[in-house]
Amino acid sequence: MITAGIITVFVSILVVLFGWLPTVTVLPFNLEGVVSQAIYGIHKLVIYFPPLGTVITAFIIYVLFRLTLVIMKMILGSRLPAINNL
Repeated sequence: MITAGIITVFVSILVVLFGWLPTVTVLPFNLEGVVSQAIYGIHKLVIYFPPLGTVITAFIIYVLFRLTLVIMKMILGSRLPAINNL
């Protein structure tokens, strides 16, 4: 509940700071189409070579885990001795 309040305050501050910027309705350089084609290509590769799906999933989990550690290190600093060697 406290976390939700902190996030709400943070988002409200961001809205006030960046609310004057125009709303983006179309991404530049056709990024939506490029990302869509990339995901479709990866999907086809996973269909034809199923172990690749496991490798991609493991990579995503690893990246999210490392990102979580970096965020925890950034927030807690030296009070998190288990991950001091990032």
